[in-house]
Amino acid sequence: MRTNQGLDDCDNDMSQPDATVSAIVVSYDSAAVLPACLRSLAAEQVATILVDNASRDGSVSVGESWGARIVRNQRSEGFGRSMDIGMRTADTKSRKS
Repeated sequence: MRTNQGLDDCDNDMSQPDATVSAIVVSYDSAAVLPACLRSLAAEQVATILVDNASRDGSVSVGESWGARIVRNQRSEGFGRSMDIGMRTADTKSRKS
């Protein structure tokens, strides 16, 4: 019995040194819950982009303290648009390297 349906043709070697993963975290007044999220990502050594939707509770400071790359929206752009902004930020960074 196969448990990895559809993955037979994939290269699943996650240890490749040139494989880069970034997590995009969208926040809006999320300072209370961000530490647990960012701690988990840091433990796995995942680069993090925090897209903040004009928070007023210190969410940006929390992100900075965990070493996240910060994108500050001037207003709440909503989840979908903020994810798009984060993906463009990640794409821009990878093109420069």
